[in-house]
Amino acid sequence: MSSIITTTVCRCSRCGGILQTINKDGEHYIDPKVLKTKSLNDIVFCDDCYKASHYSPSPNSVHASKDLIKILKDARATDALIVYFIDTFSFEDSIPLEVADIIEHQNILIVAKEHKNRFLKSNKIDKEGYISHQFRTYRIRVTNDDVFMCDFSNESMKLLKDRINDKRARHDVYLIGSENSPLETFGRKFLADYVNMSTRTVVTKKYKGTEMEVVRIPLDSTSSMYQTEPFVETNSFISLGDDTFKKIITPHIDFKARRKHLSKGSAVFLGGLCRIDLIDGKGMDIDVYCAEKVDVDIKGGKHIDKHFFEKIRKKQIRPTLPEIEGLKDFDVFDVHIDKEGMRDIGISGLGWISFKGNNQTFRIYVYRGIGVYGTRAKVNRNANTKK
Repeated sequence: MSSIITTTVCRCSRCGGILQTINKDGEHYIDPKVLKTKSLNDIVFCDDCYKASHYSPSPNSVHASKDLIKILKDARATDALIVYFIDTFSFEDSIPLEVADIIEHQNILIVAKEHKNRFLKSNKIDKEGYISHQFRTYRIRVTNDDVFMCDFSNESMKLLKDRINDKRARHDVYLIGSENSPLETFGRKFLADYVNMSTRTVVTKKYKGTEMEVVRIPLDSTSSMYQTEPFVETNSFISLGDDTFKKIITPHIDFKARRKHLSKGSAVFLGGLCRIDLIDGKGMDIDVYCAEKVDVDIKGGKHIDKHFFEKIRKKQIRPTLPEIEGLKDFDVFDVHIDKEGMRDIGISGLGWISFKGNNQTFRIYVYRGIGVYGTRAKVNRNANTKK
């Protein structure tokens, strides 16, 4: 009988896949430096399983692609105007840190989408002040004058075009924004009545040195507008689920805050996607801001966990995601509020709660990988509420 020689195959201890160190984008990849430190008896995970079995130590941030970083560095080198598009419903946690570092001292115009429900502070100066403040928390040097509120009507578009033209001072213009922003809306409307004043043509092609498709629109004989691809808000519920899910979490009609009373030891459920517990501090009224189709529920007592996950399992609370099975699918963070006055705790792409700061501690359960932020109040509390 002939003999054969066998060798041991390294496999992932979680999924059983055969580990490989060549293709980073392929299945069961592991960093070769990590694999070298392991013996055959060690527990070892492929990269995907490692990420799936480890919880975030802090809320996730958005990251920009290498292509967008290169493009913005070119914009900085030429003193170009950056036009940054945002959606006012959920933008506070959507600014990539790498982008903020590059555009920190850049000439910037922030274009904020006006919603029909107008939940943001009603005073124009307050709106601009809130938005510019959020950008300054990323060390981006902007003032109220650098914010333009836009509903993208014909009249608003005309004013915006004039504002861009004045602010760019004959320099190039770079348009950036997330997939949830009105970046592409502006691009379509701008080209709808665009008149080319140069001998160059409008082209869509890969930006030099990158794989990103960019629309180059000549503005005059020497300068152009570059529309970049929207970046993905990887830490937002907006990037998850199907079209039905997205419709549920997106506000569509005039909506008001839902006022609830949150006692110590109780929790507020924002659909089956997030739960916020008051674990320390006096009970208080909270205003809950999220889309009208997102269920909001309050629960107290010893069996909050059981109640929350039963509702998810039985589909008695909406929306949820098919990936959510239990506590293992949630990141958990404690947030201590040491500032007085009206404060917000927000969940990227879902909404926020507003309350009066009074030395409270909240425990936040949110689907894994989703961003959580705290800030001064976005809406005046004297706005009408509903229960």
